[in-house]
Amino acid sequence: MFLQKAGEKRQAQTCYRQVADQYRTRDTLSSADRINYAFALILSGEKETARRTIDSLITDTLARKQLLQMTENPQEALEGLFP
Repeated sequence: MFLQKAGEKRQAQTCYRQVADQYRTRDTLSSADRINYAFALILSGEKETARRTIDSLITDTLARKQLLQMTENPQEALEGLFP
């Protein structure tokens, strides 16, 4: 996240893809892991994959809504986390 905040968007997206790939290799994911996986997909620029993942893995209504909003503007989500 700090790479992206520092303007290193491409390098940050590469890191997010690596994180998402690590989650993909797991047999089971906890609720927190599912949210982190979706967040990594969003920040890596894989919007459609993130949306499908959110639809299939995230059951909490509020979390689903927030994650889907983040797919529209990932940079805004980061600004909210790290002003």
